[in-house]
Amino acid sequence: MAMCTRVDPSESVEILNHSWTSDLDPRVPPEKRDKGDFTIGKMLIDACKPFHWRDRFPMSNRFSLDMRAKVREKWRQEIPELVR
Repeated sequence: MAMCTRVDPSESVEILNHSWTSDLDPRVPPEKRDKGDFTIGKMLIDACKPFHWRDRFPMSNRFSLDMRAKVREKWRQEIPELVR
């Protein structure tokens, strides 16, 4: 949800090229791994509410307590974790 409502791709995304990773990272191609090159690209995404206007940022959608209770009751047999 935050990716759709809080990210402006022109301002909230940074691409890091040639970032270090470990030999455990499955994204390192075999050719690079054979050379001992454990660098990959990474993307940093700022999906935080804007601090300087946080008091005016729209509220997040949330079901009412009554509706949440109905959903828990409906699905409690199939998904026991919902009964909290």
